[in-house]
Amino acid sequence: LLVNPDGSLQPSLRRMPTVGRAVVEAVIGGNLAGRIGTLGEMVTHPREYAKAGEVAWATGAAMLISTGVIKEIGAWDESFLLYSEETEFSLRARDHGWITWYEPASVVEHIGGDSAINPMLASLLIVNKVKLFRRRRSTPAFLVYYLAVVLGEALRALMGRRISKASVVALLRPSRRVHKLAD
Repeated sequence: LLVNPDGSLQPSLRRMPTVGRAVVEAVIGGNLAGRIGTLGEMVTHPREYAKAGEVAWATGAAMLISTGVIKEIGAWDESFLLYSEETEFSLRARDHGWITWYEPASVVEHIGGDSAINPMLASLLIVNKVKLFRRRRSTPAFLVYYLAVVLGEALRALMGRRISKASVVALLRPSRRVHKLAD
């Protein structure tokens, strides 16, 4: 269970990324989609954080990983810079029969979440999310997913959201993407 420094919930659980979820999140936003049944990829309803159980994947800020799974499937994919490496790892482990287990009795304070306010980090998160989907799905599914993500970010950019503007630029102009973090 990840919490912010003030003790409030920091959503960390995720459902399987799908084209349908990307479309719903584009239209109504990820936070709202995550509160309505299983419409969103991010689980945002607090009641979902009260019970232990299997999840598709979880934020990598606090994870215990079995040496058995590492021996079987290998380490995290370092081609993902900062975001989506835990997603790729969890989904790859799932492909091999391993599970990601969420345990609410284990509480970790996570000082972070800068991707919600930092345009460079937000764009990196979005680009990696799309990159991972591309690696795991067919070209037609990827194209619809990509267009849904671009649409959602573009709508939010038009409403003045700086991080979405940076994400749209990074999605549409690969030369403007972050490839290395500053030293």
